[in-house]
Amino acid sequence: MQAAQRAIFNTGITYTKTIITILISLFSTRLVINALGVEDYGLFNVIGGLISMLAFLNAAMTVSTQRYISYNIGKDNIESTKKIIANSIILHFIIALILVIFIEGIGLYFLNYKLKIDSERLSSANLVFHMVVASTFVSIISVPYDAITNAHENMSFLAVISIVESLLKLGIALCLFYVESDKLIMYSFLTMVTAIVIRTIKRVYVRNKYRESHVNYRSEYDTHVIKQLISFAGWNLFGTFSYIGRNQGLSVLFNIFYGTVINAAFGIANQVAGQLIFFSAAMLQALNPQIMKSEGAKDRDHMLKLAMKTCKFGFLLFAFIAIPCIAEMDIILTIWLKVVPKYTVTFCSLILIGVMLNQLTVGFDSAIQATGKIQRYMLIGGSIKLLIVPIAYFLLAYKFDIIYVFITYTILEGVGGIVRVYVLRSQTRLSLKKYVKEVIFPVLPATIAGVGTSVFVTSYANFDHRWVFTVSASVTIFILVAYVTGLDKSEKNVLSKITAGLKLKAMRLSHQ
Repeated sequence: MQAAQRAIFNTGITYTKTIITILISLFSTRLVINALGVEDYGLFNVIGGLISMLAFLNAAMTVSTQRYISYNIGKDNIESTKKIIANSIILHFIIALILVIFIEGIGLYFLNYKLKIDSERLSSANLVFHMVVASTFVSIISVPYDAITNAHENMSFLAVISIVESLLKLGIALCLFYVESDKLIMYSFLTMVTAIVIRTIKRVYVRNKYRESHVNYRSEYDTHVIKQLISFAGWNLFGTFSYIGRNQGLSVLFNIFYGTVINAAFGIANQVAGQLIFFSAAMLQALNPQIMKSEGAKDRDHMLKLAMKTCKFGFLLFAFIAIPCIAEMDIILTIWLKVVPKYTVTFCSLILIGVMLNQLTVGFDSAIQATGKIQRYMLIGGSIKLLIVPIAYFLLAYKFDIIYVFITYTILEGVGGIVRVYVLRSQTRLSLKKYVKEVIFPVLPATIAGVGTSVFVTSYANFDHRWVFTVSASVTIFILVAYVTGLDKSEKNVLSKITAGLKLKAMRLSHQ
């Protein structure tokens, strides 16, 4: 029961943190653009873009490190945990050093000879480049401390540090209005200093909070552990590359066959999906450590139970807002963009349906990661993702409508989910009957209710701002039906206790 309450609390903390940081970030970006001007802001983003392409490596290493730390915490083996932490810190330092050497060599060549930069700003661009590289180095060597905090499910600290970082960046944006010297250089310098300050805070906090972080690098160094981390991260890297390769491959094909208008539609569709998936991503972040720890503690039944809960709630938390958005996609995009590129509505709708299919098995991704046997899963799953590129080329080359590409895209998302179930079942003896009973059946009534409400309103109502009513009605009915039919007794009890606790706190505050 405590674990369930902690997961809900951590999900709430992550939601709150994300909303606050997004709002601060949007305001900060506006200030920075005004202070730097469009050209210097664009220059900074071009330089940052050269390096941000390597961000997926960071993501793969984070998943790998967190998996091994959480797994060993679950085993309650502090010596093994210390060894993982020590070697992950060593490994991240080596990776950061190699990347700095690589980026400084290749990146400077592109910066000075390939990118179109005003000759008067080239010296400033080089200085900015070095500071961005330094910020990247600090970011990479901070990964183990993020992984340790995540493994201990300390989302409160991660939320606070993210908000502090956002506020520091807001402070930088405000400072730029009072700077007389080169504002771009000052902005880059202060951004680098912020990265160093945040990394220092993380290190000091983790070393004071968690005793397993006190390691002796010389005695804990183990090439076998480093090879394990690299191998695990390598397969995760393949999975990440498959996702990037799919999207970039489709972008190139759309550009070849249709031009930039279709690229814009595809980009908007991915952006919409990325924003909506935040609702379930926060919950996944909160439950991931518990899934890893349960496997480490040899409690596979509990691990699978948590994975299935993640599938169920991942779907519900995405579908409750995605369904009415699909129904009113046309008007929502018009309000947001004013001018909506051709095909955008259809692209958005099909991609959101594909994501919903993916969410039905999203918890099994964490479960497979927890077992440590990810080679087959990443190879098959990644190949299925990339399969859309040759299929899309065939369809477009033979003059099929582009809609068929996205129908295939959606189908392959469903196939990817089937692969997850197949791989996890072969590795853990997952019960298909139990999966259908605990995931598929509970989400069906709410899904039907949400779709039915959205279709009914859009079919029989026609008035100004109808989309507000459609979204409100669909979300309300979806949540009510999900509570009645989607939650089991224990989940309702946990929710009731949390609600009662919040009411009690509110009453105490009102009497103060």
